[in-house]
Amino acid sequence: MVTARVLSSGIPPSGDANKIWEYLVVGLDLILADSNEGLEYKMYMNLYTRGGCSAVYNFCTSIKSSMDDGALYSSMDPSSVVHGTVYGRDLYMRLNKHITNYMKTIAERSAAHKGDDLLGFYNREWNKYGDSAKLIHNIFSYLNRHWIQREHDEGNSISDVNSLMLQLWRD
Repeated sequence: MVTARVLSSGIPPSGDANKIWEYLVVGLDLILADSNEGLEYKMYMNLYTRGGCSAVYNFCTSIKSSMDDGALYSSMDPSSVVHGTVYGRDLYMRLNKHITNYMKTIAERSAAHKGDDLLGFYNREWNKYGDSAKLIHNIFSYLNRHWIQREHDEGNSISDVNSLMLQLWRD
């Protein structure tokens, strides 16, 4: 499987947030598609941590990150006091968008079901999604511990990754 091979090959090095995000998307898609099957240990560890650094950590500490506004932010720029905030927000927004798109596909697939079949479909998807949310929450633990916690400390209302995923299911 091509996607599994990408995860087994190791995390892209810190420095290019877009390549790290592409790597994370492969893992997210595998988890969302087959959370009940589980990931191979090596694949999970490549997402969660590898040599003390996770893909999420590498993303949050990237040298450069291209944001939606087209600007290039550099953590090496001393005038950019908010670089950690920029990367955390960028990753959180990318995750939010990716899960939102996934939820749209679930809604589209649900249209093919009626009555008890629809209830069964939602039950299966909910169970799979709940398991996925726990795994993804763990993989994004660095973001939860650092950026989200800082946002909370500053009085901002930002949900942790698991809560975000549950909110996206509800919406």
